[in-house]
Amino acid sequence: MSCGEHRVFLEYWALLQYSIDNDCAKNINLEYNSNMFVIPTNAWDIWSKFKSVKMTMSIDGLEDVQDYIRFPSKWPVIEANIRKFYELTKQHPNISATIAPTITIYNVMQMPDMIKWYTQNNFETFDPVMALHICHGPRFLTAQNYPKAHKQKVVDKYNELFDWCNSNLDQGLAEHIITKYQGVVDFVLANDIESETTWSGNQTNSHSFIQHTKKLDSIRSQSLATSIPDLALAIKDYE
Repeated sequence: MSCGEHRVFLEYWALLQYSIDNDCAKNINLEYNSNMFVIPTNAWDIWSKFKSVKMTMSIDGLEDVQDYIRFPSKWPVIEANIRKFYELTKQHPNISATIAPTITIYNVMQMPDMIKWYTQNNFETFDPVMALHICHGPRFLTAQNYPKAHKQKVVDKYNELFDWCNSNLDQGLAEHIITKYQGVVDFVLANDIESETTWSGNQTNSHSFIQHTKKLDSIRSQSLATSIPDLALAIKDYE
């Protein structure tokens, strides 16, 4: 965070405290999109004073997948803040939350595991089903760029999830999840784009993804093979 960003950050929380001190907070609704990595220590008490607080948590995976996609995310910190916010929602009915992953080539295969994690943790004050965003661009990062030779594995992974939902969840919740995430499967299968050229016309989506990932790994001292090994193996079979 730059000095300017830090100043704005502090001014924002000072403004919220001013609203509380001047008896305005009870009339104000707050909405956030947060990666849940850095939460100011005073935020937890401040939020309880407002008319409503809606937190959308931009969490794209579990453990290594989350830390890879949301660098410099640290999963233990993220998970602790999710659970702390959950406790806050139980104490203050004016506060609500949902987790909202964005589906990309990086995490499309882990979403079923994340859905199980979410439902098994029974965050009953959160939205019952995670919100869902599908990445549409750049195209080389979309789930449609998952190697064609391995797309059946995506189908199988989600079908296993749907069977699990039918066996372990209430019918209404199971049907909601299945309907929502069948849309992910349909999106993945709608187009095979690995051989499609990018907007610049000088390389394919598969090549763009590989180059993009290598560059990020170098800059961040990360490794796709270590963090998301199934994808690292799959892209070896790009056409």
